[in-house]
Amino acid sequence: MLLSIITVNLNNAEGFLNTAKSIVNQTTNHFEWLVIDGGSTDDSVKLIQSFEQYTSYWISEPDKGIYQAMNKGIAQAKGDYLLFLNSGDVLYNEHVLAELIPILQKEGVYYSNAANQGSHTAKINTIKYPKQLSSDFFIKRSLNHQNCIISRSLFLKYGFYDEGYQICADWDFTVQLFIKGETFSYIEDLIISCFNTDGVSSDYKTVARERKDIIQQKYPAYQLQHQQLLIKKNSLLFRLKNKIKRTLLSRFSMP
Repeated sequence: MLLSIITVNLNNAEGFLNTAKSIVNQTTNHFEWLVIDGGSTDDSVKLIQSFEQYTSYWISEPDKGIYQAMNKGIAQAKGDYLLFLNSGDVLYNEHVLAELIPILQKEGVYYSNAANQGSHTAKINTIKYPKQLSSDFFIKRSLNHQNCIISRSLFLKYGFYDEGYQICADWDFTVQLFIKGETFSYIEDLIISCFNTDGVSSDYKTVARERKDIIQQKYPAYQLQHQQLLIKKNSLLFRLKNKIKRTLLSRFSMP
């Protein structure tokens, strides 16, 4: 099984270098690497050229955003499975692909626990995902695309990422796959990558706005679940506040 790694970059030469090193230092070469640059004006293109021998395809031209760039990569990919590892994201260690590739056997989505790190800290945080995903999970959270392996056939079946969104098109795509009943396989005891927390996905206001729009426009059943979840959450908070209030009153009331 061939794995295609797609790296999207725009004016992030330092991040690209870190990503590139983590890819070329892998102990297996049973993958292809595609680099989609958005017409960078820093040293990114020079760096990409310096790694050209390791790439199966690269291009540098202006695009309309991250998802158009990712879609360009999908269109050029030849692998059975796709991994999106953007500039600043790194494979967890040099052996991870050698361990990962033999696991990929069937159509669907494979996901692992994730790790993240900001550029201004040495601390690496681990994010754990449930072994079985549910609709509640997708309402509250998302799978990081850096730790998801997706069959290329699913993009051919359902279409590419929706370029109308800045941040949440990958969340939208995985929700669609979940609703359609596609297979999600949890990879235990393996972290695929460590993603950078300084990217556009840290814009939580845009994330909230886009998710709300996606749910309203595409998944009305999810919208109802989301509303019910908020009602339940608010009800629990209301009861908790009342309990705390009663406790305080009983402790400080006059005998």
